[in-house]
Amino acid sequence: MLDLKFIRDNLDAVRSNCERRRISIDFDRFLKLEEARKQAIYEVEDIRKQQNEIAQAMKAKLSPDERTTFINKGKELKTVEAEGTAKLTALESELEAICRAIPNM
Repeated sequence: MLDLKFIRDNLDAVRSNCERRRISIDFDRFLKLEEARKQAIYEVEDIRKQQNEIAQAMKAKLSPDERTTFINKGKELKTVEAEGTAKLTALESELEAICRAIPNM
């Protein structure tokens, strides 16, 4: 299986290789999925960064109200992270299926 970066960087060569072998690949879909995957990774990493910031803030002495606020925000972020991770997994799965269909050079 070809590397995602290699496919992106050498799209014309990979496309002509597929045409020569008479293999039909939707490279537009590949590029859209790759871009969506990058965005999903960014979003999930941003959520994890926020979770780490909350965890650091929880180590300080806080009033019960502040503590409750941080706990609720942490629970909300955990739910959003789970959704983002599920979305990322689905994107990666579909992208991998396309990559597996692309023949080696």
